[in-house]
Amino acid sequence: MKVKPLWICLLLLAFSACVGIHEEEEPVVVPVIDPEDGSADIGTRFFHRLFVYEFTATWCQYCPNMNVALEAVRAEWPGRIIPVAVHQYDDMSARVCDTIVSHFSISGFPHLIFDFDGKARIQQQDPALIKDYVEQVLPSAAACGVAIDAEQEGRVQIKVKAAEAGEYALSAALVEDGIVARQTGAGDNYVNNAVLRATLTASFAGEPLGNLIAGDEVTRSFPVDPGENLRIVACVLKRMDDGSFRAVNAAQCALNKKIDYRYEPDLQD
Repeated sequence: MKVKPLWICLLLLAFSACVGIHEEEEPVVVPVIDPEDGSADIGTRFFHRLFVYEFTATWCQYCPNMNVALEAVRAEWPGRIIPVAVHQYDDMSARVCDTIVSHFSISGFPHLIFDFDGKARIQQQDPALIKDYVEQVLPSAAACGVAIDAEQEGRVQIKVKAAEAGEYALSAALVEDGIVARQTGAGDNYVNNAVLRATLTASFAGEPLGNLIAGDEVTRSFPVDPGENLRIVACVLKRMDDGSFRAVNAAQCALNKKIDYRYEPDLQD
């Protein structure tokens, strides 16, 4: 058997490396658009959406698996689950991220926290576990409605209308989509969406809206710096019987857009 000269082998290796570089696929950044969710313009019950913190990082090998699991469940419930990606110890980590990680005692990544409830947490990258939680909570009625007006440049207005009496709070954040970065376990062209960039409310845990009765409506306004691929995520919390605040509805809206209150379709007028 003939052995190829060393210089030929080196040329072949160099050629293979160059081909690999040129054949690497460019990232496909798909704009995040609210899907057709089946909600109605009018009705007697507000459309119920769940809020979820997705704790992730570019150094986390299993975080892409969690994202795949979460997206699989979101596809089954269009428009019903609103995630916010909380990064830590990477280039996408915002100043508030450490505070959120500490608040929920996150000791390992990946991790999901639903509706600001420290007990509603999932660490396994299993869509069945996520689906079980969603199917338990979503059928319940939303305690309030949420509307967002981000059409005015440099400012966003969020409205909350109570369907139930209680003490409410509002948490609002700015998230960014389409950030391409190297991701351990997924390669160089991983696309990150819903990346937490800043909180609009003074605290990520929410600012008080006061004690409301059914039918009360309150409005809050926040300054926002303009930018591309940015969305507003608003989450409304309500004080529970144990004194803690839990999310009871949420909404999202791209900058320069607006969304009004949405209703469950089965009870529309």
